[in-house]
Amino acid sequence: MNIYYVYIYYCDQNIPFYVGYGKNKRMYVHLNEAKKISNTCKTSHKLNKIRKILNKGLEPRIEIYADKLSREEACQLEIELIEKFGRADLGLGPLTNMTKGADGIVTGN
Repeated sequence: MNIYYVYIYYCDQNIPFYVGYGKNKRMYVHLNEAKKISNTCKTSHKLNKIRKILNKGLEPRIEIYADKLSREEACQLEIELIEKFGRADLGLGPLTNMTKGADGIVTGN
């Protein structure tokens, strides 16, 4: 079934900082997690970046890059975009992704 999509989070300078794939409302999970007061002790580079944007009174722009994909297509595109934009932890770009992609948990309603 082609129910998956690939999404990108952008900071206030329109620079991509996270690439993911999912279905349903998956792309909002990170934003909602960053907003939860009870999760303020939960940290990651991605959540810290989102919180920094929220603290400026802004929200990250979340864009669906491609949709109506099979899981395999979404995984492959996620890998390609992470490689294209580059991971910050490797010193290759701005992304807060901590893996090459296609290994995340797909959740959402």
